[in-house]
Amino acid sequence: MALGAMDRTKGAGNATNSVSNSGSKNLNNIKGKLSNAKNVNGRLETMLPDGGKVTFHQQHSHPIGAKYPNSVDHYNVRVWKPLGNGRYKETFNGHIIIDNMGNVTDYFYK
Repeated sequence: MALGAMDRTKGAGNATNSVSNSGSKNLNNIKGKLSNAKNVNGRLETMLPDGGKVTFHQQHSHPIGAKYPNSVDHYNVRVWKPLGNGRYKETFNGHIIIDNMGNVTDYFYK
């Protein structure tokens, strides 16, 4: 499954289905916001109407908790809530695992 197809399914093959239907709708909203994103220090970043922001970037290969104890290539989608004075608090940290062909094999958040 290509990254663009992620919003149309809950997973591929043996992928973990960690995102609910409402999560898929939220994923579509995030993807829509990212279509207007700007490149900021190597990541896509877009502002939300409430002053929050969404960032999307390719992460260097590293382990991700117990689920992926060995290094794995992936992308991160993060949602940030504004705290004021230019500061933000991360409220969502999504991980999109891809294979060598660029297909999504798993996605989850923590």
